[in-house]
Amino acid sequence: MPQSSNAEYRTLTDSSMENQSRTRKLPTGQPRDSFAYWNGATDPGHRHSDPWWIEFYAKELLLYFPAKPGRVLECGCGTGVFYSYFKSHCESYLGIDFSESMLREFRLAWPGVQLIRADVANLNLGEGALQQGSFDFIFSNQVCQFFDREKLHAHLETLAALVKPTGSCLIANVPDVQLRLYYYACALRADRSRSLLSGLKQIVAAVIRRADGIGYWYSRREIAEIARSFGFECESFSSASFEYRFHLRLQKK
Repeated sequence: MPQSSNAEYRTLTDSSMENQSRTRKLPTGQPRDSFAYWNGATDPGHRHSDPWWIEFYAKELLLYFPAKPGRVLECGCGTGVFYSYFKSHCESYLGIDFSESMLREFRLAWPGVQLIRADVANLNLGEGALQQGSFDFIFSNQVCQFFDREKLHAHLETLAALVKPTGSCLIANVPDVQLRLYYYACALRADRSRSLLSGLKQIVAAVIRRADGIGYWYSRREIAEIARSFGFECESFSSASFEYRFHLRLQKK
């Protein structure tokens, strides 16, 4: 699989629901400035967007869904590109994203789906559908890389408040800081020429510019320790879709 890079973030052409061609805008700029990065974007910018890959991504995430998900909250739902695979596994579904342009695409594709425009790291608990202990399952995919430590802490605290005492959460596809050098050196892929020196140069450049096209990298232990402080038990799994990422499944104690 080819690595993702800033070069992937370009304007694409896709088909509308009426099979008419329209321009799809991928995110641009600095991922750590998440609001600016996603402002105006209408495409989530997945490494692969072919239907087969979208199905693969979605079915991998479904492996970590509980047997009976019940009431489900997706944090950072974007355009709802995976929703067709998730909807039959939910008794009810609520999607949250702060990008109005992304939510607009979701509504065009799936009219009537319950969506909220909000920052998942700074939700107003007790407002509308966001009642304490009201969700059986909460998940996100490729979202926590846009949170600094403070926002990540606030996000996990919010998950602990929103999920039911018997509920669970999935934090999917987090960039693994322990694999960062190997990622840059192309040492995780058999189809690329490995170069430790090149990897070190890219890390230094990313630190200096504070940009690498991904955002924040985290260790499994770091996120798990924060989650445990809010009463979660944690399991971690390597991602099958992205060789440098991991998933964390959180279960209320």
